[in-house]
Amino acid sequence: MDRTRPLRIAVAVVAALVLLFPLYWMLVVAFSPGRELLSPGLRLWPRQLTLENFDRIFAAFPIATWFGNSVAIALVTTLLAVTVNLTAGYAFAHLHVPGGS
Repeated sequence: MDRTRPLRIAVAVVAALVLLFPLYWMLVVAFSPGRELLSPGLRLWPRQLTLENFDRIFAAFPIATWFGNSVAIALVTTLLAVTVNLTAGYAFAHLHVPGGS
């Protein structure tokens, strides 16, 4: 057994916590009321969970329309790429190259 394994595991756990903390903080801020975010002091967990931040964002911006546009563009782009690559692959498969097999 490797003697440095516990140290490597400890370093990996600390690195994972450091890398995951911004995601955790994003979720805490997203579900915290605005007045609590502006109050003095640092809280690692909100006193009360709320969805008011999401309500304000969805009321202020047409996010559903933006999402629909993104899905449509992704679908069209994917279908176009698959079609072009499929026909190009077929052409290359049947192309006779001098010196090839």
